[in-house]
Amino acid sequence: MNKILKNKYLDIILYGSNVLNDFIPHRGDIDFIIVLEENLSDTNIDDIFNLHDIYRSKFYNNLEYQLEGIYYPKNILKNINHEFIGCYIGTKRNGWKKITKFQNNCFDLIQLKNNGICYKNGIYEIYEPKENEIHKTIKDEVIFLNKLLEENKIPLFYIIQYVARTIYYIETKTIGSKNESCKRFSVKNKNNVIIEKCGKIRSPDNYQDFEIMNPELNKIAKESLNELMKIIEKE
Repeated sequence: MNKILKNKYLDIILYGSNVLNDFIPHRGDIDFIIVLEENLSDTNIDDIFNLHDIYRSKFYNNLEYQLEGIYYPKNILKNINHEFIGCYIGTKRNGWKKITKFQNNCFDLIQLKNNGICYKNGIYEIYEPKENEIHKTIKDEVIFLNKLLEENKIPLFYIIQYVARTIYYIETKTIGSKNESCKRFSVKNKNNVIIEKCGKIRSPDNYQDFEIMNPELNKIAKESLNELMKIIEKE
């Protein structure tokens, strides 16, 4: 990274399942943010894509193909509405792209601030979402997920995970792992066994078989989204 970005490269911040004791090798992703001194150039972005291509082909056994993250100038972590030039790297090659707008959500920011692990132990100002911003984000996401659910365009386990993790945050003000959040959510739900199993599913698991074996999952997903919306409206 130093060879490609030179003085632009400041640090890497790890977050997500990798720091919440919920990471499973060969499944899911490894979330990261590369902190930059300044904007990337088009040449920088091409070099980064080439580097990750090498990671994915040469070091398969070291899990580099599970990397998913974003290259941000350091000032964007504090001023998320400013434009910039960075790039996104996903677990699927066709999703890699140049970006000019902040890509992470409120819960990513909270986790970066409270749980993020900096490789160089740097200290960076992270934007802290206000409660009204968090509530709006949740409402918008519930509406969007309901739409995808109606159109059958989203895995049902993902909805359960999202609801469980969001309710976990509302109740504890901390970010919980998928597994931990689904366990907590399942305790108060009559479908506790199915919900708890949802917390263990990771891409690229064959979730279609799970949905076929549990036809009630669609109803559980709808009820869960409705429950989350009611909670938010009361807040």
